[in-house]
Amino acid sequence: NMRVVLHECLPLAGDTPVWNDMIQEVTWRKTNGNSHYKRHEYQKALRCYGAGVKVFSDNGFEPPDYVEEANRPRVRAMALSLVADCSANLAAVHLELGDAVAARESALAALEFKPEHVKSLYRAAKAHLILDEFDECENMLKKGLSLESDNAALQQVEAELRHKRRQYEARSKKVAGKVFQGLDYPDVAAQKAKEQAEEEAKLAEEERWWPWAKKAFLEWFQWQVAAIMVAGVVLLALLLAALPKKHWPIVLIAFVTGVPVVVGLFAGARAEDEKEAAKAAKDKK
Repeated sequence: NMRVVLHECLPLAGDTPVWNDMIQEVTWRKTNGNSHYKRHEYQKALRCYGAGVKVFSDNGFEPPDYVEEANRPRVRAMALSLVADCSANLAAVHLELGDAVAARESALAALEFKPEHVKSLYRAAKAHLILDEFDECENMLKKGLSLESDNAALQQVEAELRHKRRQYEARSKKVAGKVFQGLDYPDVAAQKAKEQAEEEAKLAEEERWWPWAKKAFLEWFQWQVAAIMVAGVVLLALLLAALPKKHWPIVLIAFVTGVPVVVGLFAGARAEDEKEAAKAAKDKK
């Protein structure tokens, strides 16, 4: 078996390529580029697709005069579609080579030739996504899905865009939290104070009356005061039992007035002791 590879067709100087010859050359360049692409010969595929784009870029897309007026739009559209295919395939090769910028430019160039070229929209969206150009990617996806709503490749890029956006937003919030952590901006401090107050109010509403009453009673209650009162009651009972009834009013009056005085003196002395202890602790600091 013999394999013949055509590397270049050079027109004679001054000759203008015939329209049909240009169509055939672009078609051949595209087919040959596809073969190289399938064999992962990406550099060769780049040269083939690039040469296919160059054919009409150098000579224009206007059909020759012998083409009837009624057929001119169709003939021109065919040439544009072929060149758009080559440019879109250039984008595919650049994506395989990891050059997202070149892939984006090739895909956008293809869309200038044919705005509804779905493969170009897909590859442009893919390149925009790799470059974190989320809005541009979304625009390309909308155009592509409006033409082919069930296109699986476009739907896959759409899912990847949603996932990448969520990751980006989560990462941005985390970075912003680290940046503003510890900074005493008035609005941030006010917001934190408001949130803390709301949290405390919520906890207060959830708290039951019995724990609150128990806590309040324990804070108020003092065992020493209770002991004085119990001792006073016992003493009162003994006096009432030992003394005649005619002396009871004097004893009761003395108890009613004396016990509060003793309790007050004790509480005052304790408060003074606590005050002195607090002052000493403060001086020590």
